[in-house]
Amino acid sequence: MDYLPVKLLYKEEDKIMKVFYRIKNCNDLLVKEEPFSFYCYAEIEPQKLESVKKKYRLIGDEIDKYAKITMPYSEAKKNIEEGKIKLAEGDVKPEFRYIIDKHGAEEWSKEILPRVFFLDTEFEVSNGILPSWKENDNTFNAVTIFDNYTDQFYSWFLTPNNRYDEEEMPELIKERFIKEKIDISNKERKYYFFNTEKQLVNHFHNWMIENIPDIITTWNTPFDIPCLMRKIFDHKGLNGLKKLSPFNKISNRIMFAIENDTDVPFDQIIPGISVIDYIELYKKNTLTGKQSYSLDNISDEEIKQRKVKYSGNLDQLYTDDFVMFCCYNIFDVDLVKKIDDKRKLITIAIDVRNISKCNYEDILKLSHVIDNLFLIEAMKRRNYGNNIVFPNKNYKNKNETENISDDDIDDEYFESLSNCLNNNENEFKSAFIKINNISRKMKERFLHDNETNKEDDKFCGAYVKEPTPGRYAKLYDLK
Repeated sequence: MDYLPVKLLYKEEDKIMKVFYRIKNCNDLLVKEEPFSFYCYAEIEPQKLESVKKKYRLIGDEIDKYAKITMPYSEAKKNIEEGKIKLAEGDVKPEFRYIIDKHGAEEWSKEILPRVFFLDTEFEVSNGILPSWKENDNTFNAVTIFDNYTDQFYSWFLTPNNRYDEEEMPELIKERFIKEKIDISNKERKYYFFNTEKQLVNHFHNWMIENIPDIITTWNTPFDIPCLMRKIFDHKGLNGLKKLSPFNKISNRIMFAIENDTDVPFDQIIPGISVIDYIELYKKNTLTGKQSYSLDNISDEEIKQRKVKYSGNLDQLYTDDFVMFCCYNIFDVDLVKKIDDKRKLITIAIDVRNISKCNYEDILKLSHVIDNLFLIEAMKRRNYGNNIVFPNKNYKNKNETENISDDDIDDEYFESLSNCLNNNENEFKSAFIKINNISRKMKERFLHDNETNKEDDKFCGAYVKEPTPGRYAKLYDLK
């Protein structure tokens, strides 16, 4: 396959799937439209079963009593809520249905990568209140991005009191890194300096529109992204937020925050761009817990480098030593990029997504990955004559279907899936094996990385108990 789908947007009224994709040696985000109608499976009344040519069986059942039907996705969701028609796979989003049916059996090329931005921002905190979406009075004075497509760093800075010459600053920053013996990456860098926050936001906003990423990751995303989006909203309005989105949409979460004067979560607030908190990615993919997950501590442990040190607080550094302030912001992004160069966590996330065909941000939600792997396996089996379909998910709190965690999905759903391992066919055993292979791949990568470290870097010891065959809550025996 000579392209990589990175995002999908279903236009229900037109029955069109917009496919946003990447190709090799091109920085542009490309888009195409393909006809697509959402479908699911509905239970048929017994007296009407004989007239149905192709019937399907709900996993765990013995009777083929479902038929494939086409209906609007919005109608399927309403039916699930009201229970008027008993559906199977009615809660599979159209985007996932499309990508699984069209590309579920394909291996996507590792030579085509999504566009990833490593990002860090700085805001003044002189009033003693940390900035957030709701607390937006703090001045926005710095943002740095590393772009994996251009292999360059880009930095935007608000100069204090117009005291610095824009043309001299790049050299002053370079000299300070050398003077302080800070081991900064040998990458190309571009700097932009501004006298007002509005100028900074306008330039950054225009640059982002011209350079759309697929993934944004930061160390402590719940701080950076909502604060950054708030500043864009303050200076560019709702239309400015919409222009940042490849879908040309405004997040429902932002609209809710505006209407109700609340804060916003960091994820799903830029429609069409996946936001991944690197701390969470690191936590989920390291073998041992850490005493502190501060960037200073983790970078010291992983790459033997620490954050830029300074006296006083960051606001004082900004006004008293602006050059060092710039170094501080730039080096934070450099540290996260170096950690990722070692741990390859973004690469792993991309690999998991390419296998499971989920969204990039969904790799932190195991249930989403498992869902898609089962659906892919079901699609393959149906192509070879197997008539298995999956139930809709049941949620513990049916009023809150957003931000579902692994623990929010009812055990009944997983129990129904496990039935496939208890029959003679073992129809979906390969899906579990695939999940296990992903997990093993992650562990092998970390073990390999550890072996290349210095001799004094060791893992904590552990005792591994021989497993007892049988079914556990959300765990399955593959024997």
